Amino acid sequence: MSVAPMTLVILGPPGSGKGTQGKKLATYFHLAYVATGDLVRSAARRAQSEPGNRLFVQVQERLGKGRPQPDEVIITLLKEHLRSLDLSSGIIFDAFPLSLGQAQGLKHLVSEFHLAEPLVLYLAIDEWESVKRLGVRKFCVTCGSAYSPQHIEYKTGKCSVEGEPLITREDDRFHVVIRRMAEYRDRMGLLRRLYSKQGRLIELDGARPIEEVFAEILKQLEQRVAIP
Repeated sequence: MSVAPMTLVILGPPGSGKGTQGKKLATYFHLAYVATGDLVRSAARRAQSEPGNRLFVQVQERLGKGRPQPDEVIITLLKEHLRSLDLSSGIIFDAFPLSLGQAQGLKHLVSEFHLAEPLVLYLAIDEWESVKRLGVRKFCVTCGSAYSPQHIEYKTGKCSVEGEPLITREDDRFHVVIRRMAEYRDRMGLLRRLYSKQGRLIELDGARPIEEVFAEILKQLEQRVAIP
């Protein structure tokens, strides 16, 4: 479906379905899609082949400890990636911004790359539901597709896109998740207040089935965006 160029931000606790909904929206509206988590993991992998690159090595170290990346690192990785994308229809940012500093960075990216002003989708789920979801999901080692126990791929242990084996990510292990949740809780309170005051926040129940959440997102966007 074609729409006026738009910028969407998808936020929510780890495991709330940001990636699933972001990719569905990107396909539906023909938008570019970027997940900061993917950029961070890619940089960490590059540390193996480029051990002399201090940025990548430090990203890898923080990721392994479940610590958030500094705002300037996230912005640097994003700028590099955005230059490679077709942004003519707009873009979806998955899990960005995650701090007030990153929110300021987003303002600069909107200006620098001539993007539409963002709408922020917040997928709310219970904290322990988040921990439970993260503990069981698996990912393709090549394309990063996520699979939960209800997917046939989860049972076969292979990605239907790449045919590669599925793994549990290091940053989804219990002790790392608990640390991520504590960091995320504090950051999200500030961001939700910021975007709510700006009238840009759309809150949704992320605990509902995937298709129900997606339908509700489309309904909310129809009220905010000019969709032919």
